[in-house]
Amino acid sequence: MMNQGNDWAGTNAFKKIVAKNDSALNRFNLATGYQRTGRLDQAKAIYTDLLRDGRFTLISAVPIGGLGARTFNAADESASRLLYIKWLQSGGVGAKPAAGVTSAEQLGVAVSTVEGGSRGEVTDDQALALDSQASSQSGAQ
Repeated sequence: MMNQGNDWAGTNAFKKIVAKNDSALNRFNLATGYQRTGRLDQAKAIYTDLLRDGRFTLISAVPIGGLGARTFNAADESASRLLYIKWLQSGGVGAKPAAGVTSAEQLGVAVSTVEGGSRGEVTDDQALALDSQASSQSGAQ
């Protein structure tokens, strides 16, 4: 879902997946969803746990089109993302990435805007509405 720009709905789906299978990979994907939807505190908490829990987890990311795939360690990428979140929360340049790309693995992957980020949880219906809103905003630009 998130590869198609449905970050809010994708994040809700990963919450359900993590409830059934609390693997480092699934938690990393959930943290990515929280990060993409602007819920940085939730992402930060998961990434912090993954510094320890993700040491032996390799993740392969395949961008849309299948070109430029890369494999990375979950703990190492979590550390990188924690630094990025710290930079954002300290007011980094404009405090938001220009194109919504928050890490190298996302290059070439459709991402929705991080505008309108929310704290806390959203229902599946709210997630679909937020993804629709982000899609129409990116189409208008």
